[in-house]
Amino acid sequence: MASLSAVVRAMRLHQWTKNLFVFAPVVFAKQLHLIGPVAESITAFLSVSFAASACYVVNDIQDLEADRQHPKKRLRPIASGELPLRDAWALCGALFALSAVMASLLGWWTLGTVALYVAVTLSYSYGLKHIPLLELFLVAAGFVIRILVGSAATGLQASPWLLLTTLFLSLLLAFGKRRGEIGRMGDEAPSRRRVLEFYGLPFLDRSITLLAGASLLCYAIYTTADVTVRKMGTEWLIATTPFVAYGVLRYLYIVEHGNHAADSPSELLLHDRSIQLAVLLWVVTAVLIIYTAP
Repeated sequence: MASLSAVVRAMRLHQWTKNLFVFAPVVFAKQLHLIGPVAESITAFLSVSFAASACYVVNDIQDLEADRQHPKKRLRPIASGELPLRDAWALCGALFALSAVMASLLGWWTLGTVALYVAVTLSYSYGLKHIPLLELFLVAAGFVIRILVGSAATGLQASPWLLLTTLFLSLLLAFGKRRGEIGRMGDEAPSRRRVLEFYGLPFLDRSITLLAGASLLCYAIYTTADVTVRKMGTEWLIATTPFVAYGVLRYLYIVEHGNHAADSPSELLLHDRSIQLAVLLWVVTAVLIIYTAP
């Protein structure tokens, strides 16, 4: 039987930070002080997190042989044999069941949206990750769907501009990750990840610049849109834009200088002090502006 440590590592709990996007609707709808919407958001967060962990396990099973040839991924519980395949499939079933139960508590729309997230993620794992550009859009779609899960769970609509901002930021991180992988692995990159042979550094660099600008523009428009000002009761949400700009530029700096942290945005958020500070200041400033407005 697999150890608890192997099970926990296979679930990749550090990746659960991505699922915090589920809370966007309740935060930006000024409902963070209400128990009902917050409880619904927490339940949705857990549902998506269990589903995401199950998908990670499926992906590791799918990539078993390739991971065993990878210098770092060979240490993962499934690739190393620490988590046997039979136990891995059992873990998948348990996680998917937990996710479905929690989503069903929030209604059919939430269950359907979580199912959409699972479908997109598994389609990525089972072949679409080898199709250039589409694989990056599927990764980004996962973040947008997370927000839609939060909306379905609470009944709170997310702004289209906020969804666009999320899409472009997610694409920025995805393109930056590919750029980091190619920069680090060089000529060996295609043998480690097949799709990398279709990307060149000039194309990735231009795309990253374009996506960074699009992200900042969409966020600035969101903060100043009439519907946002009416909902928030203040025009000062624009004051959070410098923190977003700093975080984006810091990420571009890391990608430009070939820092290995760019390969994993989740690890970057957990370890880069500058980005942590930018995120913290953005959260504190946004919450203060939103929740102290008349």
